[in-house]
Amino acid sequence: MLRFPNIKTPLLRNLLLILVSCLATASVAAEAPRQRIEQAVLSARAGDYVQAIRELERLRTEFPGDQRVVYDLAVVYAWHQQYTQAVAAAEGVAMAQAPAYVVEAVAKAARGAGRFDLALRYYRLLLERSPGHKEALLGLAYSYADRGDWRAAEQPLAQLQERYPDDLSVLPGRAYVDRVGGHT
Repeated sequence: MLRFPNIKTPLLRNLLLILVSCLATASVAAEAPRQRIEQAVLSARAGDYVQAIRELERLRTEFPGDQRVVYDLAVVYAWHQQYTQAVAAAEGVAMAQAPAYVVEAVAKAARGAGRFDLALRYYRLLLERSPGHKEALLGLAYSYADRGDWRAAEQPLAQLQERYPDDLSVLPGRAYVDRVGGHT
């Protein structure tokens, strides 16, 4: 039992005991969703997207203000190529404060859902945070090309070529823009 020897008033002592008890309970309660979120993400990484989404949706209902749940729900939807659901899950999220992995996943999902302007906005946000971000530059090029703006797609491709001249992983971006733009 906790004791507060310097506190003489029983009422104040009892209030402190209640406060300490509430803080301990809140700490345990905060730990439970974190563990459940981690377990759901592990399920998704193992390929069990349906179970992961089901659990994250439950967590979103149980803890509506917990942004970690929303972040990971959007990401898992994107991994499962349920792009419209990923974008919908991220609605209302302040992407400027979201971790980069969330912004990148939702940007890819927006592109996959045909929401090219939204994808471009999120890829630009990634580039504001990290100029030269390879996936963001590729995403910009793909999104511009998908939108039919091949000239705009050339700028991120030029940046990729300049920043990553020997990186073969950027070549599919050039090939995609050329193919979609009719330059093959």
